[in-house]
Amino acid sequence: MKYFLNNILNPKQKQRNWFNNNYFYATTLFMIGVLCLCFFVFESQIDAIVNENIKLNLLLTWLRHSNIGHLIGNLISFVVVSVFLERHFGSIKYLGLILLGVIPSHLATFAFEEGWGGRGFSCINYYLYAIMFIVMIFNFKDYFIGKFRWIFPVIMIGLIILIMSWAGETQPFSEFFRFSFVKDFYINKGHWPSFIIGIIMGLFANLYHFDIKKKKGST
Repeated sequence: MKYFLNNILNPKQKQRNWFNNNYFYATTLFMIGVLCLCFFVFESQIDAIVNENIKLNLLLTWLRHSNIGHLIGNLISFVVVSVFLERHFGSIKYLGLILLGVIPSHLATFAFEEGWGGRGFSCINYYLYAIMFIVMIFNFKDYFIGKFRWIFPVIMIGLIILIMSWAGETQPFSEFFRFSFVKDFYINKGHWPSFIIGIIMGLFANLYHFDIKKKKGST
């Protein structure tokens, strides 16, 4: 197990402490609990708040789901990317990363769609997908160079591409493995503004981190 964690899952030479440690996917489990609680217990209260002031959807739309199928799909999509990102950032930093993306990703989506309907938690998922890709690019040596290290990121990339090219309820499940990348990516165009926000956030975080390491190395 130690070999598997250190040579396949964990980034190389990561100095772990209380702030960046992965507490057995605590943030992932916490977010699943929050989303389920909001759907099964507080759905009517959240809808009432948004109906009174539609602009509050900017803060609450990520907690809303149209039906249980939508909830399950979003949870699966979230778990897939979280398996990578929470282990990379650590539970506390990952929770902060998710919360930081709520307003910018939905604001970008609302601006793109010229309305306040929102795309729900899938906006957060696309935001996280972009960050995952940026992390992999900036940490290519850590995640891809080595006998078995490439296995984990390649599996993650494959799963994320499958999710991103899935058109949800607009496409029958029987067509899942016969999708057209161009067509289905276009169908999901409403999610791309939040993906772009994820790229910006990921670039900022990684460039800043790289600059800090560079300064430390020069002193």
